Amino acid sequence: MAWWGWRMPTVFADQARVAFAIGWAATGGPLTDRVKAASMAAVALAVSHADAPGVIEATMQLGSLEGTWAQVYARREDLYRQHGATVLAAWQALVANGFDSATVVGAFRRAAHLTESATTDDQRRRREREAAAIAAALAALHRLLADTGSEPYRELITAVEQSVRDGVAEGTAGAIAIVAQQLGHAGTAFDQAFIDARTAVTDLEQYQAQAVQWTKKTGEAGARELGRRLARQADDDASASDMVATADDTRHDKGWLATTVGAFTDWMIGHAFALGATAVYAGLSIGSVDWVTVGGGGVCPRCLELENGSPYALFGAPSPPAHPRCRCVAVPAGPVASLGLFAQYLTGG
Repeated sequence: MAWWGWRMPTVFADQARVAFAIGWAATGGPLTDRVKAASMAAVALAVSHADAPGVIEATMQLGSLEGTWAQVYARREDLYRQHGATVLAAWQALVANGFDSATVVGAFRRAAHLTESATTDDQRRRREREAAAIAAALAALHRLLADTGSEPYRELITAVEQSVRDGVAEGTAGAIAIVAQQLGHAGTAFDQAFIDARTAVTDLEQYQAQAVQWTKKTGEAGARELGRRLARQADDDASASDMVATADDTRHDKGWLATTVGAFTDWMIGHAFALGATAVYAGLSIGSVDWVTVGGGGVCPRCLELENGSPYALFGAPSPPAHPRCRCVAVPAGPVASLGLFAQYLTGG
């Protein structure tokens, strides 16, 4: 072997690493842990196929792919954090304005006969207690949401509506970036695509209707979560004052309200994101999509099953998210001819 032979893998690895970095940097995406891991994997793959034609160009494309996804997910996570905090604050204001924890606990304790002397608990009794606690909490939340003319309610609906609208706009921008990357373009004008998608909506009734539906779903889920917590306290012979403290706990990040609102706001924005993406794919006459997970060890069996079942017809396909905190997305299953009217958002070569 010539004296330089042992250096070839190192030199080629450096070239592949630079190629990946160029592809990633052209997208403007953040340097996440996933991008770093992808870079290492891409370089190793390039070295193992060093004699294949076009391997450096392919490595650059992998960098572009990971950069695009990193940007899509980073923007999406920012949206979750922003609207999650806003919607939670609106819920907290609504609950503080008219949710009577003592009434809820009192109704539950009367229905569950918790003022009687202690009796042996069994599975049936626990189920009855949980049902009684949930019923009491549901009644209180329904009364609260029935006052649609109150200022806290209107502010909550507005916060939820804006979350849905922004989720659709971000889904639109993300889908444009995904299709652009598949066509070999390194970057898109994310911010402009988001702004245009958001301002293009003139009929807000659809978002208002969705906001009311999601608010009702969230409230009912919150009532069930509070009911389960009260029932568990009853199993532990907690006092009425302890139960009232649990029902009053709406500020703690692990309290019943924050837990529920966080999960459902996340689910709601993910659903809106999918609506925006689907509209882009339909506008480009894309007929089928693949369900794509984020990979790694945290993917649930249901999402893996959906990914393995790809492709799906665009309309009638399972729409992500499959559950709260789901980060799966739908992407075009086949080649895309062009970006059509969305080509105005291309920024990369």
